[in-house]
Amino acid sequence: MRGAGSSFLVLGLYILCFSSGVYCKQTLEKRPVHAKRSSRYLKARDIPVVSQTCDNSVQGRWWVADSKGSVCLRTKVDTSTGCCKSGEKYSCATCNADDQCCENYEHCISCCQDPKHAPTDLSSTYRGPDRPETGVWADIFQYCRDRCRTSSKSTVHENAYLSPSHHCFSKSGKPTTPAPPTPEVPSFVTVVLGSAGQSCTALCQGTGRVCAQEHLAALNNCNILRQHFACEAGCEPEVSATDAPAYVEASAPKQQRPTMCLTQEEKALALSCDAAQANQQRLCACVDNAK
Repeated sequence: MRGAGSSFLVLGLYILCFSSGVYCKQTLEKRPVHAKRSSRYLKARDIPVVSQTCDNSVQGRWWVADSKGSVCLRTKVDTSTGCCKSGEKYSCATCNADDQCCENYEHCISCCQDPKHAPTDLSSTYRGPDRPETGVWADIFQYCRDRCRTSSKSTVHENAYLSPSHHCFSKSGKPTTPAPPTPEVPSFVTVVLGSAGQSCTALCQGTGRVCAQEHLAALNNCNILRQHFACEAGCEPEVSATDAPAYVEASAPKQQRPTMCLTQEEKALALSCDAAQANQQRLCACVDNAK
């Protein structure tokens, strides 16, 4: 209809020029005639926006850690994405670098996700230790979220924490506690766990070595004991514990304090390679015969 209207307009102008005797050919020739519009159109499409969402720690009252490694106040979380709108990435603000344990659960998750702390073998790390049937972790956030939860490893007497820093992402999962300074364990010393009622002398001989009494002092430390035993009932020094350092088995009589770890208050000379007591497992320092 629009094209037809344009044609009638041109025809009318020709008639007007002819009847009026006015020479208007040049004018008419200069008038543009609307070309027929193409049926093809260039359609502009919107560029899709990739929505960035995060998993987060959810339950914290004040703090939230997200799967990008950030930690922020709950009020700073974007509720549409689950991500922190602001905050610190890979924050270790309440964490101890030595034992990799933190006072705050969310800081533990954030610090754990730092590439320098993340395990290199995540794709082969089972969700349940030594249990392939549990599968492996999908990503570092899931691993850290689970790792930082408190467990029996960070408690004592099953109802108290070993330390205020009880959210740990270390392999041991145990916080260190204040303890009297002890010598370093020499590299040539082999630390061996004995069976209940077994002396260090017999234990070391069974491995082709000898007990090094002078190095027992390096093991006479609650933090060292917790690396090898659960110490569920705690860890305490005893003046007369010549068979220390040792762990009291769960099956021991109540008066022997089952699941307790024992250290010796006295000097290393008070520690004996030959001492042994039923229901107690000793932690022994063994060296090659040549040492």
